[in-house]
Amino acid sequence: KAGQMLLEVSSYCRKSKLVRYAELIASYNTKRTAFSLLPEEEGIRLEEGYNLHYTIGGDAGLADTLYVAYTIRGVNNRQESNAYVHRLSIQARLANYFLVGGKDNIKVGPSRYGNLLSTTAPPFYHVRFQNYYPIELGGFWDFIFLYGRLLEKREDHSDPHLLFFRINYKPTLWLEAGVNRAILYGGSGRPTYKLEEYPKLIVGREETVGGRFDNDSYFGYDLRFNLNVSKFDLFELYYENNATDVESPLKKGDPNKIHFPLILFKFHDDAKTYGLRLKREKLFLNWELTKTSKTMYTHHRYPVDGFTYKDFVLGYPYGRSVLHTFVLLGYVEKELEHFIEGGYLRQPHDLPASVKSEVFYISYRPQLKSGRILIVPYMRVEHIKNPNIAEKPIQLRINQGEKLNLVGGVKLKWEF
Repeated sequence: KAGQMLLEVSSYCRKSKLVRYAELIASYNTKRTAFSLLPEEEGIRLEEGYNLHYTIGGDAGLADTLYVAYTIRGVNNRQESNAYVHRLSIQARLANYFLVGGKDNIKVGPSRYGNLLSTTAPPFYHVRFQNYYPIELGGFWDFIFLYGRLLEKREDHSDPHLLFFRINYKPTLWLEAGVNRAILYGGSGRPTYKLEEYPKLIVGREETVGGRFDNDSYFGYDLRFNLNVSKFDLFELYYENNATDVESPLKKGDPNKIHFPLILFKFHDDAKTYGLRLKREKLFLNWELTKTSKTMYTHHRYPVDGFTYKDFVLGYPYGRSVLHTFVLLGYVEKELEHFIEGGYLRQPHDLPASVKSEVFYISYRPQLKSGRILIVPYMRVEHIKNPNIAEKPIQLRINQGEKLNLVGGVKLKWEF
């Protein structure tokens, strides 16, 4: 009877689409650090000991014009036992464009995590406008315009605003380029702007220290090269560079000179990612090297929380002054996929410090899908030298000592 009832519930959910899936992530972490994240799962930080995360997600649509999606998540560990709306968004589509509003998130850039907006961070309240299919005009164009509010009590300025713009251009099959602009501004105790002042805010010409438009601002670009190399199904090189300090003759007070290679811009205090993806038949490889500067994701106007939400960096998940490199190997069969990853992190990497945190890790994550059921065991071994135990990812609180840390668990997902 219980089995028949489950089948009936599954059939009802599948027909109604109100419940698409149910998911349970059970894990155990022997040591909580600033890097205790589940990188493949948005907004999950592991506390010390056992951790349970359970999720129900679904959607409903009206033809192809209106779409509502939600995710309800519960968490149980030694620190909290809580259930909340993790995601709730409404998408309205008109021809080749759509408008999304609600609690959602988005990753930009070609890298695994993204160093300006990443889905490792939890969804936040925003409205965004973007195209559905690429716009063809001397190549293929995509754009994203986003306005958000980070609604939370913060130690610097609560409830700040976020503007984000991205234009992506693909002139050929082998080249793709994107340009990003992000501005964290406002919040309690900070200036507000009239509508006619927003062009000045966006352009950034008056971003002088101590001025009215002195905000936590970012500008950057990324490149992706899809090369046609024999014997490979995919041979991709990519690069991201987003900076929190940009020198330009277009800005008031900056020297009137050009800069090679970006001519009008010179980046200081940036986040850089170099990457490679290879695929041949059933084998997959992804290598990355990321360096974030000592002031990335923080600002003198937002010195405590900075470019974060719910104690997660909106950009690169491991925060500022980090050097991180990894190699991810995958082997894909019909129903079983294997992923092995080895990596190294150092923090701080560009600040003078008598003690630096270092993490060497290796992980194994197989995925087995049988019908509507997905099973993902997860095992990770970390050798930690001087762990960073800061609560906020842009802060540094490094303890001396060495430890072998073990993280293990399983994800069970049932698609209705």
